[in-house]
Amino acid sequence: MFKKIIYGLAISSVLFACQDESNTIELQESLDQELITSHLMSFNSQDDYKKIFEDPTIIENKTNELNFVSLKSKMPDLDLTETDTRNTNNLKNTADFIYDDYGILPKILNEDKIVKIDSYLIKVDLHNERVLVLEDQYQEEYDDLVFDNLKNNNIMVFSTEDEILQLLNQGSRGTINAQRACDSGANHRTIDRQWKSSRRKRGNGKVAFQKAGIYFSLVADIHAQKRSLGIWFRDGGASTSITYNVWWQGRCDGHSDGAENGSVSNSGGRTVYRPYESFDGLHLYRYEADLYSSNGSGGIVIEDVTP
Repeated sequence: MFKKIIYGLAISSVLFACQDESNTIELQESLDQELITSHLMSFNSQDDYKKIFEDPTIIENKTNELNFVSLKSKMPDLDLTETDTRNTNNLKNTADFIYDDYGILPKILNEDKIVKIDSYLIKVDLHNERVLVLEDQYQEEYDDLVFDNLKNNNIMVFSTEDEILQLLNQGSRGTINAQRACDSGANHRTIDRQWKSSRRKRGNGKVAFQKAGIYFSLVADIHAQKRSLGIWFRDGGASTSITYNVWWQGRCDGHSDGAENGSVSNSGGRTVYRPYESFDGLHLYRYEADLYSSNGSGGIVIEDVTP
Protein backbone atom coordinates (compact mmCIF):
# COMPACT_ATOMS: atom_id res chain seq x y z
CA MET A 1 0.00 0.00 0.00
CA PHE A 2 2.81 2.36 0.83
CA LYS A 3 4.39 1.78 -2.61
CA LYS A 4 1.11 2.60 -4.35
CA ILE A 5 1.00 5.94 -2.55
CA ILE A 6 4.60 6.63 -3.58
CA TYR A 7 3.68 5.92 -7.19
CA GLY A 8 0.73 8.30 -6.83
CA LEU A 9 3.05 11.03 -5.63
CA ALA A 10 5.30 10.46 -8.65
CA ILE A 11 2.35 10.84 -11.04
CA SER A 12 1.32 14.03 -9.25
CA SER A 13 4.79 15.49 -9.73
CA VAL A 14 4.54 14.90 -13.51
CA LEU A 15 1.17 16.64 -13.73
CA PHE A 16 2.53 19.71 -11.99
CA ALA A 17 5.86 19.77 -13.84
CA CYS A 18 4.98 22.95 -15.66
CA GLN A 19 4.45 24.96 -12.49
CA ASP A 20 7.06 27.05 -10.77
CA GLU A 21 9.77 24.79 -9.33
CA SER A 22 9.51 26.19 -5.81
CA ASN A 23 5.76 25.51 -5.75
CA THR A 24 6.39 21.95 -6.90
CA ILE A 25 8.90 21.39 -4.10
CA GLU A 26 6.48 22.78 -1.51
CA LEU A 27 3.70 20.56 -2.83
CA GLN A 28 5.94 17.48 -2.73
CA GLU A 29 7.04 18.22 0.84
CA SER A 30 3.41 18.67 1.87
CA LEU A 31 2.39 15.37 0.29
CA ASP A 32 5.34 13.57 1.85
CA GLN A 33 4.32 14.84 5.29
CA GLU A 34 0.72 13.76 4.71
CA LEU A 35 2.01 10.36 3.63
CA ILE A 36 3.83 9.92 6.93
CA THR A 37 1.14 11.20 9.27
CA SER A 38 -1.70 9.30 7.60
CA HIS A 39 -0.08 5.90 8.15
CA LEU A 40 1.93 6.46 11.31
CA MET A 41 1.17 7.76 14.74
CA SER A 42 3.45 10.78 14.81
CA PHE A 43 4.95 12.61 17.79
CA ASN A 44 6.58 15.94 16.94
CA SER A 45 9.26 15.57 19.60
CA GLN A 46 10.54 13.13 22.19
CA ASP A 47 8.89 15.27 24.87
CA ASP A 48 5.53 14.85 23.11
CA TYR A 49 6.06 11.09 23.04
CA LYS A 50 6.95 10.97 26.73
CA LYS A 51 3.66 12.67 27.66
CA ILE A 52 1.67 9.54 26.73
CA PHE A 53 3.06 7.79 29.81
CA GLU A 54 1.47 10.47 31.99
CA ASP A 55 -1.75 10.78 29.96
CA PRO A 56 -2.63 7.70 27.85
CA THR A 57 -5.75 9.47 26.53
CA ILE A 58 -3.38 11.29 24.16
CA ILE A 59 -3.14 8.04 22.19
CA GLU A 60 -6.90 7.73 21.82
CA ASN A 61 -7.19 11.38 20.78
CA LYS A 62 -4.46 11.00 18.17
CA THR A 63 -6.00 7.79 16.86
CA ASN A 64 -9.37 9.48 16.34
CA GLU A 65 -7.84 12.65 14.89
CA LEU A 66 -5.67 10.84 12.33
CA ASN A 67 -8.09 7.97 11.69
CA PHE A 68 -5.04 5.90 12.59
CA VAL A 69 -5.06 2.10 12.22
CA SER A 70 -2.95 0.67 15.02
CA LEU A 71 -1.35 -2.74 15.32
CA LYS A 72 -3.60 -3.35 18.32
CA SER A 73 -6.78 -2.73 16.31
CA LYS A 74 -5.74 -5.39 13.78
CA MET A 75 -5.09 -8.04 16.39
CA PRO A 76 -7.80 -10.51 17.45
CA ASP A 77 -8.53 -10.86 21.15
CA LEU A 78 -6.46 -14.01 21.37
CA ASP A 79 -7.01 -14.27 25.10
CA LEU A 80 -10.67 -15.10 24.46
CA THR A 81 -9.86 -17.99 22.13
CA GLU A 82 -6.53 -19.29 23.38
CA THR A 83 -6.14 -22.97 22.54
CA ASP A 84 -5.01 -25.66 24.94
CA THR A 85 -1.48 -25.92 26.29
CA ARG A 86 -0.21 -28.02 23.39
CA ASN A 87 -0.97 -25.25 20.89
CA THR A 88 -0.38 -22.19 23.09
CA ASN A 89 3.33 -21.99 22.23
CA ASN A 90 2.55 -22.03 18.52
CA LEU A 91 -0.04 -19.30 19.01
CA LYS A 92 2.40 -17.14 20.93
CA ASN A 93 4.90 -17.36 18.08
CA THR A 94 2.50 -15.83 15.57
CA ALA A 95 3.60 -12.50 14.14
CA ASP A 96 1.53 -10.22 16.36
CA PHE A 97 0.69 -12.07 19.57
CA ILE A 98 3.94 -11.15 21.27
CA TYR A 99 3.02 -7.43 21.09
CA ASP A 100 -0.34 -7.92 22.80
CA ASP A 101 1.15 -7.99 26.30
CA TYR A 102 3.12 -4.76 25.86
CA GLY A 103 0.62 -2.26 27.24
CA ILE A 104 0.32 0.89 25.12
CA LEU A 105 3.02 -0.15 22.64
CA PRO A 106 0.74 -1.88 20.05
CA LYS A 107 -1.60 1.12 20.25
CA ILE A 108 1.06 3.49 18.88
CA LEU A 109 2.60 1.14 16.30
CA ASN A 110 1.04 0.75 12.87
CA GLU A 111 0.62 -2.59 11.10
CA ASP A 112 4.29 -2.47 10.10
CA LYS A 113 5.27 -2.06 13.79
CA ILE A 114 6.47 1.51 13.10
CA VAL A 115 5.95 4.83 14.91
CA LYS A 116 7.34 8.30 14.15
CA ILE A 117 9.03 10.09 17.06
CA ASP A 118 10.68 13.45 16.40
CA SER A 119 12.48 13.05 13.05
CA TYR A 120 12.81 9.26 13.26
CA LEU A 121 10.78 6.35 11.90
CA ILE A 122 11.17 3.61 14.51
CA LYS A 123 10.32 -0.06 13.95
CA VAL A 124 10.04 -2.26 17.06
CA ASP A 125 10.85 -5.86 16.13
CA LEU A 126 10.18 -7.89 19.28
CA HIS A 127 10.69 -11.26 17.56
CA ASN A 128 14.31 -10.46 16.69
CA GLU A 129 14.83 -8.31 19.81
CA ARG A 130 15.92 -5.31 17.80
CA VAL A 131 14.72 -1.84 16.87
CA LEU A 132 15.36 -0.32 13.43
CA VAL A 133 15.53 3.45 13.01
CA LEU A 134 15.36 5.53 9.82
CA GLU A 135 15.55 9.32 9.73
CA ASP A 136 12.44 10.77 8.11
CA GLN A 137 14.55 12.55 5.48
CA TYR A 138 14.89 9.07 3.96
CA GLN A 139 11.18 8.28 4.18
CA GLU A 140 11.14 7.15 0.55
CA GLU A 141 13.09 4.14 1.86
CA TYR A 142 10.21 3.18 4.15
CA ASP A 143 9.83 -0.22 2.47
CA ASP A 144 13.43 -1.07 3.39
CA LEU A 145 12.43 -0.49 7.00
CA VAL A 146 9.34 -2.66 6.66
CA PHE A 147 11.24 -5.54 5.05
CA ASP A 148 14.35 -5.28 7.28
CA ASN A 149 16.81 -4.36 4.54
CA LEU A 150 19.86 -4.05 6.75
CA LYS A 151 22.03 -3.47 3.68
CA ASN A 152 20.57 0.04 3.63
CA ASN A 153 23.21 2.10 5.42
CA ASN A 154 20.61 4.68 6.43
CA ILE A 155 18.89 2.15 8.71
CA MET A 156 20.28 2.18 12.24
CA VAL A 157 20.10 -1.06 14.22
CA PHE A 158 19.56 -1.08 17.98
CA SER A 159 18.62 -3.73 20.51
CA THR A 160 15.33 -3.81 22.42
CA GLU A 161 17.64 -3.67 25.46
CA ASP A 162 18.81 -0.17 24.47
CA GLU A 163 17.26 3.07 25.63
CA ILE A 164 17.00 4.29 22.07
CA LEU A 165 15.71 7.83 22.54
CA GLN A 166 18.61 8.68 24.84
CA LEU A 167 21.13 7.09 22.49
CA LEU A 168 19.78 9.04 19.52
CA ASN A 169 20.12 12.22 21.58
CA GLN A 170 23.77 11.31 22.16
CA GLY A 171 24.35 10.98 18.41
CA SER A 172 24.40 7.18 18.25
CA ARG A 173 24.00 5.71 14.78
CA GLY A 174 22.94 2.30 16.03
CA THR A 175 24.37 -0.32 18.30
CA ILE A 176 23.31 -3.57 19.93
CA ASN A 177 23.15 -3.75 23.73
CA ALA A 178 24.56 -0.26 24.14
CA GLN A 179 25.01 0.83 27.74
CA ARG A 180 24.77 4.38 28.94
CA ALA A 181 27.89 5.39 30.84
CA CYS A 182 26.18 5.72 34.23
CA ASP A 183 25.20 2.09 34.84
CA SER A 184 24.09 -1.17 33.31
CA GLY A 185 20.44 -1.80 32.55
CA ALA A 186 18.34 -4.34 34.43
CA ASN A 187 17.79 -7.66 32.70
CA HIS A 188 14.58 -8.77 31.06
CA ARG A 189 12.63 -11.33 33.13
CA THR A 190 9.40 -13.20 32.38
CA ILE A 191 7.81 -16.00 34.37
CA ASP A 192 4.57 -17.65 33.14
CA ARG A 193 2.66 -20.19 35.22
CA GLN A 194 -0.64 -22.03 35.21
CA TRP A 195 -2.66 -23.28 38.15
CA LYS A 196 -5.63 -25.62 37.68
CA SER A 197 -8.57 -25.87 40.04
CA SER A 198 -10.13 -28.64 37.95
CA ARG A 199 -9.79 -30.33 34.57
CA ARG A 200 -11.84 -27.57 33.01
CA LYS A 201 -10.73 -24.49 34.90
CA ARG A 202 -7.36 -22.81 35.32
CA GLY A 203 -5.64 -19.52 36.07
CA ASN A 204 -2.84 -18.21 33.83
CA GLY A 205 -0.34 -15.93 35.57
CA LYS A 206 2.64 -13.89 34.44
CA VAL A 207 5.05 -11.34 35.92
CA ALA A 208 7.59 -9.63 33.66
CA PHE A 209 10.01 -6.78 33.11
CA GLN A 210 9.56 -5.86 29.45
CA LYS A 211 12.10 -4.04 27.28
CA ALA A 212 11.25 -2.74 23.83
CA GLY A 213 13.75 0.05 23.14
CA ILE A 214 11.21 2.87 23.36
CA TYR A 215 9.01 1.15 25.95
CA PHE A 216 9.81 -0.44 29.35
CA SER A 217 7.37 -1.90 31.86
CA LEU A 218 6.92 -4.02 34.98
CA VAL A 219 3.69 -6.01 34.70
CA ALA A 220 1.72 -8.71 36.50
CA ASP A 221 -1.19 -10.48 34.79
CA ILE A 222 -3.72 -13.08 35.93
CA HIS A 223 -6.56 -14.33 33.79
CA ALA A 224 -9.04 -17.15 34.41
CA GLN A 225 -9.97 -19.67 31.76
CA LYS A 226 -12.47 -22.48 31.26
CA ARG A 227 -12.33 -25.30 28.74
CA SER A 228 -15.09 -26.24 26.34
CA LEU A 229 -14.74 -28.80 23.53
CA GLY A 230 -10.98 -28.90 24.12
CA ILE A 231 -10.55 -25.12 23.75
CA TRP A 232 -9.64 -22.75 26.58
CA PHE A 233 -11.69 -19.56 26.70
CA ARG A 234 -11.55 -16.54 29.01
CA ASP A 235 -13.87 -17.18 31.96
CA GLY A 236 -15.49 -13.77 32.26
CA GLY A 237 -17.48 -14.85 35.30
CA ALA A 238 -14.42 -15.76 37.38
CA SER A 239 -12.95 -13.41 39.97
CA THR A 240 -9.30 -12.29 39.72
CA SER A 241 -7.00 -10.05 41.73
CA ILE A 242 -3.33 -9.22 42.27
CA THR A 243 -1.63 -8.49 45.59
CA TYR A 244 1.76 -6.95 44.95
CA ASN A 245 4.95 -5.70 46.57
CA VAL A 246 7.28 -4.03 44.09
CA TRP A 247 10.26 -1.67 44.03
CA TRP A 248 12.52 -0.35 41.30
CA GLN A 249 15.56 1.83 40.80
CA GLY A 250 15.79 4.07 37.76
CA ARG A 251 18.82 4.35 35.53
CA CYS A 252 21.26 7.25 35.74
CA ASP A 253 20.86 10.58 37.49
CA GLY A 254 17.52 12.32 37.44
CA HIS A 255 15.36 9.21 37.30
CA SER A 256 13.38 8.56 40.46
CA ASP A 257 13.15 5.26 42.27
CA GLY A 258 9.80 3.80 43.27
CA ALA A 259 8.07 1.32 45.54
CA GLU A 260 4.46 0.17 45.89
CA ASN A 261 2.40 -2.43 47.68
CA GLY A 262 -1.30 -3.12 47.64
CA SER A 263 -3.92 -5.05 45.70
CA VAL A 264 -6.05 -4.60 42.58
CA SER A 265 -8.94 -6.52 41.05
CA ASN A 266 -10.98 -6.32 37.88
CA SER A 267 -14.09 -7.79 36.30
CA GLY A 268 -14.22 -9.97 33.20
CA GLY A 269 -11.93 -12.73 34.42
CA ARG A 270 -8.67 -10.82 34.07
CA THR A 271 -6.56 -8.40 36.12
CA VAL A 272 -3.40 -6.66 34.87
CA TYR A 273 -1.25 -4.27 36.90
CA ARG A 274 1.68 -2.15 35.66
CA PRO A 275 3.35 -0.23 38.48
CA TYR A 276 6.05 0.94 36.05
CA GLU A 277 5.57 1.95 32.40
CA SER A 278 8.02 4.37 30.81
CA PHE A 279 10.34 5.36 27.95
CA ASP A 280 13.28 4.74 30.34
CA GLY A 281 14.75 1.41 31.42
CA LEU A 282 15.58 0.36 34.97
CA HIS A 283 18.77 -0.34 36.89
CA LEU A 284 17.32 -2.72 39.52
CA TYR A 285 13.89 -4.09 40.45
CA ARG A 286 11.92 -6.70 42.38
CA TYR A 287 8.27 -7.57 41.68
CA GLU A 288 6.51 -9.99 44.02
CA ALA A 289 2.90 -10.78 43.10
CA ASP A 290 0.25 -13.11 44.49
CA LEU A 291 -2.03 -13.81 41.55
CA TYR A 292 -5.51 -14.92 42.55
CA SER A 293 -8.11 -16.50 40.30
CA SER A 294 -11.15 -18.47 41.40
CA ASN A 295 -10.05 -20.97 38.72
CA GLY A 296 -6.52 -21.36 40.13
CA SER A 297 -3.94 -19.10 41.74
CA GLY A 298 -0.36 -18.79 42.95
CA GLY A 299 2.61 -16.49 43.47
CA ILE A 300 5.45 -15.30 41.20
CA VAL A 301 8.57 -13.24 41.96
CA ILE A 302 10.93 -11.67 39.43
CA GLU A 303 13.97 -9.61 40.28
CA ASP A 304 17.25 -8.15 39.14
CA VAL A 305 18.93 -6.86 42.28
CA THR A 306 22.57 -7.09 41.20
CA PRO A 307 24.21 -3.60 41.23
